[in-house]
Amino acid sequence: MEDIEDLYNDGMSRDNDPLCYEHPTETEHDISQKGTKRYRGEVKGLKSPNVPKFLEWDSFNRPTGHWLKDYRQQIGKTVHTKVSILTNKWEEVPQGLQDTLWDYIKTMYHIDNNPLKKKYVMAHLSDRFRDWKAKLVSGHITKTRKISPNAKPPYLVYEAITEEIWQQFVAAKTTDTFKEISEKARKSQSHNLHPHFMGQKSYSQKETEWEVEGRYPSVGSTDSTMRKRHLNWIFGRQKKNEKGEYVFPKDEARLVGEKIDKEVQEVEQGIWTPHRQDDVLSRSLGKKDRRGRVVAVGGTIGHQAYWGKPVRNNGEYDHFSQAELKKIEGDFEARIEQVRKETIAMMEKKMEAVVEEKFINLVTKLGLKLPVGMEIGKTTTTTTTTRSRSNSPSVELEPNSDSFAELKV
Repeated sequence: MEDIEDLYNDGMSRDNDPLCYEHPTETEHDISQKGTKRYRGEVKGLKSPNVPKFLEWDSFNRPTGHWLKDYRQQIGKTVHTKVSILTNKWEEVPQGLQDTLWDYIKTMYHIDNNPLKKKYVMAHLSDRFRDWKAKLVSGHITKTRKISPNAKPPYLVYEAITEEIWQQFVAAKTTDTFKEISEKARKSQSHNLHPHFMGQKSYSQKETEWEVEGRYPSVGSTDSTMRKRHLNWIFGRQKKNEKGEYVFPKDEARLVGEKIDKEVQEVEQGIWTPHRQDDVLSRSLGKKDRRGRVVAVGGTIGHQAYWGKPVRNNGEYDHFSQAELKKIEGDFEARIEQVRKETIAMMEKKMEAVVEEKFINLVTKLGLKLPVGMEIGKTTTTTTTTRSRSNSPSVELEPNSDSFAELKV
């Protein structure tokens, strides 16, 4: 399974997450204590200055800028209040409701009708919805995620969840079918050998932090987009140790990091050039990005958005990497050489057969005795004696020709 880089990691901050065990639900005793911090449950309303909110976007149509945090919190609040947890998956949300949610977010943050921006917002809503339901299940039903022992049941936290709805949700998530699906998902996730340690922050958020920290090299021979991709992968899988040094907690990620260093050196030495879907990261991981997703960039950025349109070559799109093209070229040259050798061998054999046939015919016409072992009917070429003169690749020896005279002598 690919690394978990979906945008639901970019959702509401932990201060607004009622299921986060670091922020236990308050008790009556807590409220009575002066100065005791009161932790909130569901986000009731987002307090922000009464000014227009203009969400900014980067070159990949990812939200950024001053209103980014406010936007992410609003996405979570919208999902918690507008979509029923009894909906199995986002695709089952009525299209009319999806359009309403898009219009609402678009108006609030002054987003233009860009299809890519709409795709991002809808994907963010979908992923937050999935993440929210997953937290409800792991925190209150399967108990596989640690939450506060004083945590209230969801129907006392979220206005959109009644006790009846919660009981239906619990019943749906405790069936044998759901348990089977859940177990399959856990096994699939166990195949993720390179999990990131970015928490709830997205790559777009972390890129800003890494830029400020000066972790990106200021110069480099590789393209900046490709350079960031493999560095994003490394930075997202490193943690600081006790000495304040960034290290890989997992050996599997460390080995990939070493491969990345090796590939970068080869690129700088001019041994090979990064190519569409054949860059440092894909070679180090030993595989290309799966369809519709680019690793270490973000869940909603597709191949064309990141790499650009494929280059057309003689009417065909160039989807092959340099390594693949080199292999194809080598296979083609080897095949040409094989055909050449086979053709020469076949022609030599045919020429020998034709010469032998003509010799036998000539000796027979002269009434001479054939050499030992060369008799009519015993050679492999006698079946060709009925060929027409026009089809023969050699010249017939006439009785009055020079060759005939030499043979007679």
